[in-house]
Amino acid sequence: MPLNILMIGPYSGSTGGATVLFRQLVGELRGRADAAVDVIDTSHSSCELLRLPSVTARLVWRVWRSDVISLHVSSMQAALYAVVIWIVCAIAGRPWMLRIFGDASVKHRNMPASRRAIFDWILRRCPLFMVETRRAEQYFRQRCGAVLWHPNSRPLSVRSSQHDVVAGARRFVFVGHVKPSKGVREILEAGPLLEGGATVDVFGELRDGIRAEEFGDTVRYCGELAPEEVSPTLANYDVLLLPTYYGGEGYPGVILEAFAAGLPVIATRWQAIPEIVGGENGILVEPRDAKQLASAMRFLGSDSVEFQKRRAGALQSARWFDSALWTERFLQSIDGLVHSRQAPIGSFQSLFKG
Repeated sequence: MPLNILMIGPYSGSTGGATVLFRQLVGELRGRADAAVDVIDTSHSSCELLRLPSVTARLVWRVWRSDVISLHVSSMQAALYAVVIWIVCAIAGRPWMLRIFGDASVKHRNMPASRRAIFDWILRRCPLFMVETRRAEQYFRQRCGAVLWHPNSRPLSVRSSQHDVVAGARRFVFVGHVKPSKGVREILEAGPLLEGGATVDVFGELRDGIRAEEFGDTVRYCGELAPEEVSPTLANYDVLLLPTYYGGEGYPGVILEAFAAGLPVIATRWQAIPEIVGGENGILVEPRDAKQLASAMRFLGSDSVEFQKRRAGALQSARWFDSALWTERFLQSIDGLVHSRQAPIGSFQSLFKG
């Protein structure tokens, strides 16, 4: 019999990273014979309090048909859904789990003290907590024993870039929200410092004051991409740029898509990014340092041996983040939660303990 999984998360909202990841996992689980997936979509309101009654009503209606409830959120505020889920699952006698996208350790530190106390109380009662980064895993092991590393992933379709590279890198690309905290102004500053006809194409939605008029012949704004267009577009370039200092960064999905296309990555030494980008598949630079960014770009443009070495490393790195692998591990984890004799399935009496 397939495992009946009730998935709660952002299924139909904007094309942000959390939505892409949640929809990807749901789609891959639905393609399996050993899983039956039902979804409660949390995308339809910008306010968690307005969304909560609808989510609760649908949860109460569907929990009895489910073997396990799986909550996927991108913010600590949304994670407070877990209070309601814990109560409902305790009454229904169903196990549940929580997954937070991005670097949950940073989000936890930045919470108001009162909300952090509530969240820690939830974690002590959470049968399984999944986090995206290794440093979040280490951080939460002090607060929640049942924590697992479950990184960002992408479908593995490994291929080299579609054009031959004789010398070093010449075609650089940025894909993401086009805003200052993603390092776009540093890319604009680095453009005039490039040599040998190198160019940077920037794709994404313009945000936070960045205007199309700021771009020129070297750093060019090329409009927005649909999620399904990202991978084939990356394959036309040599190197991905992501000089981000965005506070919500975990393992950026565009880095993993670049690896699958054989693109080395120039990114910032920021939060958990050094866990996935290093000398074997890219170069790390300091945040807000346009000169260091330009120097890294010139290095990969002038040294074809180092560039080719990092291309090979990018393809190898892609295999570690194959979504088929991580979907299998996800299913194994929640199957163990359901069937293990030690699975901490709640009871009505447990509501009043601890």
